[in-house]
Amino acid sequence: MKTPRDILIERHRHIEPQLDAIRRRALAGLTSSQAGLLSKVWMELIWPCRHAWGALAATWVVVLAVNLQMKVTVAPVPTPPSVAQREMARTLEEQRRFLAELLESGTAPRTMHSRPAPQPRSERLSTFRDC
Repeated sequence: MKTPRDILIERHRHIEPQLDAIRRRALAGLTSSQAGLLSKVWMELIWPCRHAWGALAATWVVVLAVNLQMKVTVAPVPTPPSVAQREMARTLEEQRRFLAELLESGTAPRTMHSRPAPQPRSERLSTFRDC
């Protein structure tokens, strides 16, 4: 028993040489030269979407310009600490010493008051009076 594929191939076998010729012409047009290939790629991929490609290129130019602008910065010159900074450092050191003295004084730390264990709601005392 023949399959539908076999029936179609048998019916159209006389067209096969013409299809081969068309296939050869199409492949010859693609492999004729690199310039022709580049031209076809340009016409099929780039040219129809030229506005989108242009916008993408402009975006990258802006990104690169901003990136280069951010890198060109003047290195900050280290300045000696000001009087206010030295005074603040001295105050912090005094506070550390004072805290260390307080901790060494031997006073017992405060104990936290323990909270009663939670009870079910039904066992809590009601603040509302029944009528």
